[in-house]
Amino acid sequence: MLFRIIFFFSLLLLHINNAAASPESQNRDVAVIKADVTLVAVDAIVRDKTGALIDNLRAEDFAVFDNGVAQQIALFAHEEIPLDIALVVDGSSSEALYIKELQKAALTVLQQLNPGNDRVALFCFNRWTFQLTGLTLDRFLLENRIGKIPILGWTNINDALWESSHYIRSKGPNRRRAIILISDNCPNEVFPRHGNKETLNEILEAGATLYSIKTPGDNSKNTSLLFDANPKEIASLAAKTGGEVINVKSAADFQKALNSAIMSLKHSYTLGFYPSDKGKAGSYHTLKVKLHSKSALSVKARTGYYVTQAPVLKSGEQTRTARNIFSDPIPSSLDSSNIPLSPILESIIRDIQEPPRNDMDNLSKGLMRQATRIIDFSATLTNYAHSESVPKATIELKIDAANLFFRFIDGKYKGTVSAVILQGSNPEVEEKRYELSYPEEGFGHVLQSRISLSIMISSPKLEDVRIILFQPDSNFYGIQPVRIPP
Repeated sequence: MLFRIIFFFSLLLLHINNAAASPESQNRDVAVIKADVTLVAVDAIVRDKTGALIDNLRAEDFAVFDNGVAQQIALFAHEEIPLDIALVVDGSSSEALYIKELQKAALTVLQQLNPGNDRVALFCFNRWTFQLTGLTLDRFLLENRIGKIPILGWTNINDALWESSHYIRSKGPNRRRAIILISDNCPNEVFPRHGNKETLNEILEAGATLYSIKTPGDNSKNTSLLFDANPKEIASLAAKTGGEVINVKSAADFQKALNSAIMSLKHSYTLGFYPSDKGKAGSYHTLKVKLHSKSALSVKARTGYYVTQAPVLKSGEQTRTARNIFSDPIPSSLDSSNIPLSPILESIIRDIQEPPRNDMDNLSKGLMRQATRIIDFSATLTNYAHSESVPKATIELKIDAANLFFRFIDGKYKGTVSAVILQGSNPEVEEKRYELSYPEEGFGHVLQSRISLSIMISSPKLEDVRIILFQPDSNFYGIQPVRIPP
């Protein structure tokens, strides 16, 4: 709060001094506050030789250098500023041994955040990056989504860090920003879209601090050695943003490591200054924070920043009205269509069509080998018109939304569910795909509800029909039989 008050009034005084000459001061609809000089804020963490956090320093104990030139400290705060955290979790196969313990530790540490101020956005990655939540205060939502991280494929760390930085960068001023990466820090993506320099630039422009919780990984599945992966690259990124790498030797250490990162963020000092050399917009300035006569202490802070345009703060804008999802009906699937069978399902169906492997048990085993998580759902025959020339059966599916994999895209939670109908030992297979989309507001309520889907089968055979549900992005699978009566 102190940070925001000082920052606001420093801008307000500059505005008052220039109001008479500013044509914008005549605009009574939207008040605009402009500053010709941008306050640069840098967070610093101080520890003693044992690694303990130091909490009793004053402004005069610090020195800040911008491009090598000492600056006058205009802002000093040592209190809990609201946090925006991007929790970025490695979902590659090398982390499979640790994911459950990691999830438990993350859930425990989340409880230490301020439930009214500290927001968390959850990301996971393998070859691709998936944003699982927006920045949210909803702990139920976070707990549910942490439990739905799939384990698939390779390790593309740079793109995950870039995308998470880019997201939190756009979400509100006057908040302390951090990225907590949980990974073995061994990238094995040959052609990431963002290199080390580009990734560092994006983190610095977001004003974020990177903490890396480095796991041992599963060496038996770690193919990063084929690509000359260097974990030191992540350590360098962390150091340049004022963060650090915290090594985890076993699953039992996850909670301690996450707790250390959170405590460092909460006990940071915020130092602000008006640069003596304003620099051009987009130019890079080096930063150095030192302590006066405190040789027994060490200080960590980001090593640079990019000059941005003068901030413009607006008031008087109407806030948009959120849809009341608690009173509105939960939408069903937006679209369904017949599409070519997915390659993974093709291989499974091919297996079960080879006699004598055409029974439900073997189909279930085939799905289990491919699945990263099982979807629980019910399948019920709700209508069967056997007297018509072309008999039809309608099957209703009910799925707990909390069991599904959703991505956060453009302010909405989106998920894809495919339903596959299997009849007989040598079936003709049909796949229907459903695109689900829910607004950000109240998505936690959606996760406590059930989604209903209806499937119609023409000319059903009088035997067990097998319904397979799966989600292509995550390899979540489920299977249920439905008996068609004679």
